[in-house]
Amino acid sequence: MMRPLLACLLSLVLCGPAQATRIEIVTTDAPPFNMLDGEAASGFATDILREVLQQAGLDYHIQFLPWPRALLHVRQEPNTLIYTISRTPEREQQYEWIGPFARHQGYFYKLSNRTDMRVDSLQDVRRYRVATVRGDAQTDLMLKLDIVDPDLLQLVSDGDTTIRLLLAGRVDLVVANEFGIAWRMKQHGLSGAEVERTVMLVDDGGYYFAFGKGADPALVAKLRKAFAEVKDKGSPQRLLERYLPGCKSWAHGCPQLTR
Repeated sequence: MMRPLLACLLSLVLCGPAQATRIEIVTTDAPPFNMLDGEAASGFATDILREVLQQAGLDYHIQFLPWPRALLHVRQEPNTLIYTISRTPEREQQYEWIGPFARHQGYFYKLSNRTDMRVDSLQDVRRYRVATVRGDAQTDLMLKLDIVDPDLLQLVSDGDTTIRLLLAGRVDLVVANEFGIAWRMKQHGLSGAEVERTVMLVDDGGYYFAFGKGADPALVAKLRKAFAEVKDKGSPQRLLERYLPGCKSWAHGCPQLTR
C-alpha cells in the first residue's frame, strides 16, 4: 500500500499543481500607452492588455526596456509579447499581430508661436531641426523617405525629451501621435494649445500588441480571441478616457490638438 502512495506524493513534488501559462512581455516608456507608475506598469495600452490576459486566463510578467532592445528581444524569443507597436509594411512579416486597439497617425508638431515657420508639405520639413525617438517606426519612415536633413536630425531615447527640446526652442519640429503629445503636454502643465499640428507623416492603420514571428500558434490564437472579446465590450475607448478625457481611440484623436 505504501508504494502507490509514495508514487503519488513523488508525482506531486515533481510536477506540482497545474500552472497558468506565463507570458513574458516587453515594452518601453511611451505614455500614455505604456509607462511606469513607481514600479508598476500602467497606461492605456497596459490596461487593455491586462484585461485581455485576464480574459485569456494567462499569467504575465512585464519588463520595461529601451525600444531597440525590446524589438531585439522579441526577434530572439518569439513567444514574448511586445507593445505598443505600429504595424508597418516593413514589420508586417516579422510579427504575429493582435489588435489594433487605437489609430496610429503621426504628425510633425511645432510651437504655435513660431509664425515664422511654414510646413505645408513633407518637403518643407528638410529646412528645420527635427527631434525624434531612435528606433521608432516614424523615425525609420522619415529616414526611408529622406525627408529630413541628417544634419538637422536629433535622435533621442524617449518622447518626453523631444517635447522638452521643442519647448526649449532647441528644435523646430517633433514627430508624435496625438495621444502621446496630448499626454506629454498635460504632464508639463500645458493645455496643448502651445503646439500646432502641421503636416502628416503617417496614417498606417493602428497600434497593436504582437508576438515574434514563429510564436506558438495556439497562444497567438488565444490572445486574438481574448482581444476581440475585450474590444467588443468597448474597453479601448473606456480605458483611454482614464488618461485623456475627450480623446477617441479610433476616431480623429484628441480635439485639443486639432487645428
